Amino acid sequence: MNVRPFAFAVTASVACLSLVLTGCGGKEPAPEPAAAAPSEPQPDPELEKIHATFEAASQALARGDYTSYSRTLTPETQERMAGNLAMTGAVLQQQMASTQALSALTEQFGGGEEGEDETADAELQRVVEVLKKHGVENIDPVSLLGGGAQASGPALVAASIEDKPAFIGEMLDAVMAVQAKTGLQSGQPIAPPAPGELTDVKVEGDLATGTMKHKINDQQRQAPIAFRKVGDEWKIDNGDAVQ
Repeated sequence: MNVRPFAFAVTASVACLSLVLTGCGGKEPAPEPAAAAPSEPQPDPELEKIHATFEAASQALARGDYTSYSRTLTPETQERMAGNLAMTGAVLQQQMASTQALSALTEQFGGGEEGEDETADAELQRVVEVLKKHGVENIDPVSLLGGGAQASGPALVAASIEDKPAFIGEMLDAVMAVQAKTGLQSGQPIAPPAPGELTDVKVEGDLATGTMKHKINDQQRQAPIAFRKVGDEWKIDNGDAVQ
C-alpha cells in the first residue's frame, strides 16, 4: 500500500485545521464587540420647560422687571394680580384727592409746608397716570368691595385691562415708589419676593408642583409653587403672588 497519499492528506488536514484554529486565510481574529455603555437617562423636556419658566421669573424679579415676570404667570394669575393692583391704585388715587383737598384748605387758612407732600403727590400722580393709561381710572373701591364682593371686585376691574403684564409692571413700580416716599406699608412688601431655587418638581398631566426656596429679610424660607401648562408653555399658577 502506498502510504504517501494518505500521509499527505493527513498533513494537509492538520494544516487546514491549524489555519481554522488560528484564523483561516492568515487574517487576525476579529475583535469581540465592546460592551455597550449603559445609556444615560434622557432629560424630561417638560421638566426642562418648567425650570426654564422658573428661571425666567427669577431673573426678571432680580432685575425688577415685573412686566417680564408677569408674563411667566398663567392668565388667571395675571388677572388676580392686575385686579388687586388696580384696587390698590384706586385707593391711593382717593388718598391723593383727599390730600389735595386738605392741602387746599390748609393754604386757604394759612400755613402748610411744601416739600415732602409735593414729592408724595408726584408719586401718587404717577399711580393715577398708570390707571388712566390702562382705562381703569374711574374705580370706586368702596362699592366694588362692598356687599361681599371682595372676590369679584378685582376680577371685574381686571377684565377691562387689555395688556395685563404691562399694567402689572407699571403699577408695581408706581405703588412701590409711593411706599418708598411715604413709608406706607400694607404689612408686607407689595412686590413678590424673588424666587431662588426650585426643587421637588412633580408633573401630573398639565399640572405641576414644586418647592420654591428663597430668602425674605435674610431668612431662608420655602413655599409650595404650582405650574400649569398653557399651550406649549408652562406658567406659574400662584394666585397669591400679590395680595
